[in-house]
Amino acid sequence: MFKRILALLLIPVVLGLTGCWNLIEPENYAWLAWLGLDRVAGGKIQVTVALTPPLSPVPTGASPPEKLLIVSSAVGDTLFDALRELNSHLPKRLFYSYMHAVIIGEGLAREGVEQDLDLLFRNVRLRKNAWVFITRGPTDSIFKIDPQIEKDPAKLIDSLVTSEQRFLGKSRVIRVNDFQSELASPGFDPVVSVLGIWDPEEKNVLPPGSKVMKNTELAIDGSALFRGDKLVGWLSPEESQTYLLSKGEMKTGLIVIPHPDNPVNRAGIEVIGNSAKLIAKISDDQAKAKITIKIDGKLGDQWLNEPGRQAEDPNEDPEFYRQLGEGLEKKIKSDVEDLLNRSQTEFDADIFGIGDYIMNRYPNDWEQIQSNWREYYKKAAIEVEVTVNISSPNILRSHPTNENDTAQSETGE
Repeated sequence: MFKRILALLLIPVVLGLTGCWNLIEPENYAWLAWLGLDRVAGGKIQVTVALTPPLSPVPTGASPPEKLLIVSSAVGDTLFDALRELNSHLPKRLFYSYMHAVIIGEGLAREGVEQDLDLLFRNVRLRKNAWVFITRGPTDSIFKIDPQIEKDPAKLIDSLVTSEQRFLGKSRVIRVNDFQSELASPGFDPVVSVLGIWDPEEKNVLPPGSKVMKNTELAIDGSALFRGDKLVGWLSPEESQTYLLSKGEMKTGLIVIPHPDNPVNRAGIEVIGNSAKLIAKISDDQAKAKITIKIDGKLGDQWLNEPGRQAEDPNEDPEFYRQLGEGLEKKIKSDVEDLLNRSQTEFDADIFGIGDYIMNRYPNDWEQIQSNWREYYKKAAIEVEVTVNISSPNILRSHPTNENDTAQSETGE
């Protein structure tokens, strides 16, 4: 009886002494923020990592380290081999769950990324919601930046993406898991954001191979276009904006069009809502599709370029806003049709997911054409319809100056 009572009393004590078998002590790990991938000589792969200090705990009361971007690199036959090779000079095990960005160099991207990224897609320890970027040229210059606004590499990437999505809408930023899904679909070719370096002195994005000077910042610069898992072309920021609108993925952004009253002048339309719908089918042995785009916007500003013209008092003329919407509809329709034509003739890439739609809606038809889908896509008849609604009136409107008013002002009357 006594032994049973003693055993019951000892159970809570023993349970309290158990530990976690997979306990992670921060000081034992190197926290990976960015992972860069490049193809190098001999067909090998080079990995470059940006680590966030401290690699060891900062003593209480001590100042944090000034340098928040610690870079290391290694070369291996495979991605896994290169990552393990890092430990030849990195005395701590990499912690991947903190990874914020996977940055792929142009050389590797043009050869094909799926085989090299297999480890990222399968390994449960690797963060699947990290952002994916492509660089023009190798990635090494990205790791040489000297940011002044946000020095923490983890916060820097997230802040850059947030600014792109909330204010610009000129690049398609996607995550690892989305990139994996699109690569796996035989009827969809991915479009991925391009990462570059901003030179504050020259006020532009540095071309590949340029020397990275002090005070440089990261910059998102348009998008990269894939055919299958291979990079085949680039989209400018404006073309990327068109693509986002056609996919219904633009959260916000500014589009400048000729002014409806004075074509010489400009009107800036802020997008406050965007949706898109795709329907497609195989008819008479031809792929046919329709893309319907809806945009809600408001007049952000006007730029009066022609001398002798001024702005009227605020008004709520519905005709003015109707013309403004029509002008934006024509521009977006024309831009989307141009991008569609390039995707069919120049890139041979189904970036709009027409094949993916047919595969999911009409699997029997897809089974018959899958092996020859590229040829079907080249000859596909695709219709574009755009509807724009401009709200928020009471914005200054430009108009030609009255000649009598001008004469009176010159004579001082």
